[in-house]
Amino acid sequence: MNGVANRARSADRGAFFPTESTMGVGSRITNAVTLLVLLASSAAQAEIFAFETRAGFEAAIESPGVDTYAGFSVTEPTPSPMLRSAGPHAYLARTESSFYGAGSTADPWLSTARAEESITFDGFSAGVGAVGANVFGSGLDGAFRPGDITVTVTDGDQTLTRTYGGATTSSFYGVISTRPPITFKVTALQVAGNPVWPTVDNLTLAAAGPVDRIFRNGFD
Repeated sequence: MNGVANRARSADRGAFFPTESTMGVGSRITNAVTLLVLLASSAAQAEIFAFETRAGFEAAIESPGVDTYAGFSVTEPTPSPMLRSAGPHAYLARTESSFYGAGSTADPWLSTARAEESITFDGFSAGVGAVGANVFGSGLDGAFRPGDITVTVTDGDQTLTRTYGGATTSSFYGVISTRPPITFKVTALQVAGNPVWPTVDNLTLAAAGPVDRIFRNGFD
């Protein structure tokens, strides 16, 4: 082995096996004057707002669409890049070699053929100013595996990075940018002898809501 974990399909069972790789307003704002000052300051200084709960994120966006990856293959590689949609919003998903579905046929997740690769989302259709997803790890067999997952987001002007130690299938990261386009990248941190594949589910794309709504719903 050359140290790179790879997914492939058995000819007789469709099983995975390793192969040699050749590739709250009340608590934060006391009155309306404070809110106005905070909004003015934010507009001048911050263009990316991050959320770590889906509920808070969804309350601050408009016209959301979700890609659940229903029907995504968990037995065959899918070429990269690929053009997909989340409701009315189109996007590109990229990885270094190819994608490989994790989870199950009934509930597939987006993952990669090689553990050391990243999943990058970009090329969003016009009007998309918010991106969020469940981010976690999976194992060689495609089942959930606890691991450390890093999300890196850029909007051409700023970069945010968040690492979830021991991410679970409910771990969520979402961003709203006042300066799209956005690039949203998911990577699994590797530990020798225990590879983890970056995995994404329920990718949500939307338009950004009004700035005051973003503040009311508690960006991080």
